[in-house]
Amino acid sequence: MSSATPLRQLVSDCYEFKAIKFGDFVLKTGIHSPIYLDIRPMVNRPKPLKLLSELMYEKIIASGIGYDLICGVPYSALSVASSICVQKEVNMITKRKENKDYGTKQLIEGQHKPGDRVVIVEDIISSGSSILETVLALRSAGLVVTDAVVFIDRQQNGVNNMLEYGITVHSLIDVKTALEYLVDDQKISEQQRSETIAWINANPLRINDEIVNEWRLLCLENRTTKLLSYEERSRLSTHPLTQQLLDLMVKKRSNLCVAVDLIRSQQILELAKEVGPAIVILKLHIDIVEDFDHQFIEQLTAIAEEMKFFIFEDRKFADIGQTVALQYGKGVHRISSWSHIVNAHLVSGPGVLEGLRSAVQQDGDSHQHRGCLLVASMSSKDNLMNASYPKSAYKWSQKYADFVIGFISQSRVSADQRFLHMTPGVHIDVSGDGLGQQYVTPEEAIGKRGADVVIVGRGITGAADPRGTAHLYRQKAYEAYVQRLSL
Repeated sequence: MSSATPLRQLVSDCYEFKAIKFGDFVLKTGIHSPIYLDIRPMVNRPKPLKLLSELMYEKIIASGIGYDLICGVPYSALSVASSICVQKEVNMITKRKENKDYGTKQLIEGQHKPGDRVVIVEDIISSGSSILETVLALRSAGLVVTDAVVFIDRQQNGVNNMLEYGITVHSLIDVKTALEYLVDDQKISEQQRSETIAWINANPLRINDEIVNEWRLLCLENRTTKLLSYEERSRLSTHPLTQQLLDLMVKKRSNLCVAVDLIRSQQILELAKEVGPAIVILKLHIDIVEDFDHQFIEQLTAIAEEMKFFIFEDRKFADIGQTVALQYGKGVHRISSWSHIVNAHLVSGPGVLEGLRSAVQQDGDSHQHRGCLLVASMSSKDNLMNASYPKSAYKWSQKYADFVIGFISQSRVSADQRFLHMTPGVHIDVSGDGLGQQYVTPEEAIGKRGADVVIVGRGITGAADPRGTAHLYRQKAYEAYVQRLSL
């Protein structure tokens, strides 16, 4: 091996310390692969690590990539990026897997400023999802990213995938060439090589859906793409309830939901008549109504039909599937029989959606007029929903699109415009209530955070003139929507 090129020597070393392995491996995507590439064992092998770092830096220079900073994709490429930066005295930044909730609370660590050019360093590219996830964080911080340098290209469409997002990938070697080196050096057989290549050719990969959604959300935030009108989204929607709601919003020129947290049925009915002309949704907490009976529900339903609004029971289902099915369809309240919309937490997993959907499907054709909002974030201070929670909400909305119609959230969770975003904690006075509630204005919620519907509670129900105040909120919220369309 004394006459081997440095790159060939590096491939041989990787095989020897099992950074390149053959067998049956389950990848992060869930598929089985006959080959596994992982350079993390290199972290305690300084000579190969130094060699790889030198080759990666030479690739950056040879490719003519302009840069101010280097960023390694967490976590496996951090050792390589660190080695490059130490050897070549280059400034480095790192991306955390998620925001820390202490100290500076930054996602990007290291000195940087908007406009700095960053070259990404990665060990292996498969689909390109990990690189794109890093690109998203860097571009969100105002940094300029156009190039990534990788050690091995698995040749499963990752390089082409990245071109769609404006990233050029420069690899030291592709996996097929690496396999040829290993055959020539009698590390693996020709049969292993050909079978591995056949598998690679048969298994192209695409970017992870959740990361693509994050990219599209960033485009909406930067206004390189825009939210469609309610009319356009009605035509796009696949759920009948979403279509009906969007059409109603256009007809009434309202995107207002009033939250009615009252404990007497007559109070609720009287308020419904007062605010009904201004709203598209009336939100209840039926379990706080002290004199509940089904005559009350019949009266409320009649008012909703007359004044054209939907009923939303803010139950926040969160138990196992069997339990929520009973809570939704049975018991004293029989919520599924009258509430057009309910909501759910995903803390117990997707079984909550299975349970709710199964309960409403038992009601026959009426299930087409029932939908669920996923609670993706809350307006209360110090709630426990971390950055991964809305991503999970997006994931399961896609899998249950026949029942999920959108999200309760403080900002947009999904770039899929079939889904609605409803933002609570909206108030013209943003001072808060002293009990942890944090308010945003209608203009902030719709114009900046991308809400489709604003949820207003005490700002209307506690007003001296609920009818007039509801019309004021309706006007402000809808004008914010019209203004959003004009941008």
